[in-house]
This record gives sequence, structure tokens and C-alpha cells, in this order.
Amino acid sequence: MEDDNGLFACDLDELVGSDDWPEVPEAGAMDAAAEPLMAASSGGCRIRFNLPGPGNLRKMPMTTVVSSDGFDMDVDRLYTWAPAPDQAGGLSVAEVEASVTKIFRDSKSWMAAGIALRRVPFEEAQCIVEYVAAPLTCGPVHNAAGCTSGPDSRRLIRMVEGTFGKHKGLMHELIHAFGHGRHNTIESCPSVMGGPPDIWPSPSDISSTRQWAHS
Repeated sequence: MEDDNGLFACDLDELVGSDDWPEVPEAGAMDAAAEPLMAASSGGCRIRFNLPGPGNLRKMPMTTVVSSDGFDMDVDRLYTWAPAPDQAGGLSVAEVEASVTKIFRDSKSWMAAGIALRRVPFEEAQCIVEYVAAPLTCGPVHNAAGCTSGPDSRRLIRMVEGTFGKHKGLMHELIHAFGHGRHNTIESCPSVMGGPPDIWPSPSDISSTRQWAHS
């Protein structure tokens, strides 16, 4: 569910992915399979953003940073975040910070689209990440798995505690947070904005996000 005010309610299949999703092509073949559908289908395989680029991203000088998995990554867009001071399920702020930082700084994250995801002090963050107990109410949806809401100057990502440590959910909600990106459940288009489970942003996700972020 999404509305015109930037509220996005995500069910578990959208956030984590469904086991019923068709087999994912190899990374090299994924883009080749997806590209023809971009023009042929109404939604296309590319992520569609409700905000014009670069949305809530900030421009920064081109900088090379080392990813959490040891690769040099060139970034020139910035989005800042911080963990909420209260987390559910006995999770500490330090645990959430460590897990989310590792995922955000992975070479397969949105860093591959040139976006730096930087942890800053709570009061300076553009986005707050909070794990909450289920059921999660998000606007009119009373059993959501994830929810992104709030003004663009201070977005709030909430996810049920059972999704802690799962990278797909964080990649999914970030697109809602910084670009008001839309869900995509076309089965021929593997994407973190739909399915299947446990994937990182696909080549089409990365290329469309990079193009949007630099428009």
C-alpha cells in the first residue's frame, strides 16, 4: 500500500520475498532478460520513483570508500541515517547499528548505484531505522511487515523484529525513504521492490536507481 504523502506499507512477501517466486536468473543474464520487458510492460522492470531525481539524496563530491565486504566503491550521492533509540525484541542500538551499517555498506547495496549511506548522529539523520514488535500498523494497514513514513526531511523506516539482519528488507525500504519508489511484483522482473527472497538489488534495480539519482 502506498499513498500520495509518502506512506508505504509493505507485507512480508514484498519486504522479504516469497518462496513461490520463480527461479532467479544468474546476475549476468538477469539484465538481458529484464531489459526487453522495460519497454514492453506497463510497469517495466526498472524501479519507478514518485519523487523526481535525486529525491532526498544529497549531492557530494565523487569519493572512493571501502565497502563492508572490502571493495573500493565510487559514490557521489549521500543519504544519512541513524538507529532509533528504542528497538524491539531485546535488540540493542549497538546491535542494530552494526547490522544495518554492514548491510548498507555492502558492495551489493545501493552503493553500487553511487549512493553513500552514512550513519550520523540521531538529530542529524534524514532517516531513522527502527525494529518493532508485530503486528505493525502502518496507516490503514494493521499487519504490515515494514513501513516507511514521515516528512522527507525525517523519514522513519519501521520493520518487524523478525526481519532483523535481512538485507532485502532494508534495501526495499530505503527506496521508499529516499525516492518514494514503488513496489514491483512482476514475476519476470526480479527486484528488491517485489521478490524473490534474499536478493540484493538486481542489475535493473541498480541501473534505474543510478539513472534516477543522477537526473
